[in-house]
Amino acid sequence: MLYLHSGDRNLNALLEISTQTGTEYVMAQRYLPEIVHGDKRVLILDGKPVGAFNRVPAAGELRGNIHAGGTCCKASLTDRDHFICGVLADSLRAHGLHFVGVDIIGGYVTEINVTSPAGIPEINGFDGTRLEADTLDFLEERFKTSPRIASGSRQPPACGGSWLSPKADSDRPGESSGGAVP
Repeated sequence: MLYLHSGDRNLNALLEISTQTGTEYVMAQRYLPEIVHGDKRVLILDGKPVGAFNRVPAAGELRGNIHAGGTCCKASLTDRDHFICGVLADSLRAHGLHFVGVDIIGGYVTEINVTSPAGIPEINGFDGTRLEADTLDFLEERFKTSPRIASGSRQPPACGGSWLSPKADSDRPGESSGGAVP
């Protein structure tokens, strides 16, 4: 992660390096100064928030990631968090994304983690819950009612598909989606 501003003397050089002279994509987002208060991870199971924790950056660091020295803290779900989850719920379900981790900074979605949401042990530790049991119960029930399983098909889904998704494999979105929810 790099922090740049329009007057930065290195801006053009850093863009050339990071995009390999315009041949590679990069993701950019507006700096959210609320990061000093943390990057909240909200776990969503079947469109409903099931828990959250906050990752607070170390002094002098922009990233709240634990590997970058961030600290995990207990977090409560706010009205805004519930609103965001409600906005995302139908779209997540429609794309077969039943268990995701949504990162929120200052009330804005910055990332949706779909392949490795992470955070169950942290939330369990803070809240005294066993989210893995709820998650596995949901997945087991979903697996039992999957059209592929119910039909007796033992064929694995096409590349990128999911045993758990009733949608066609070609309807699955990419790895993650960034942006801001209004």
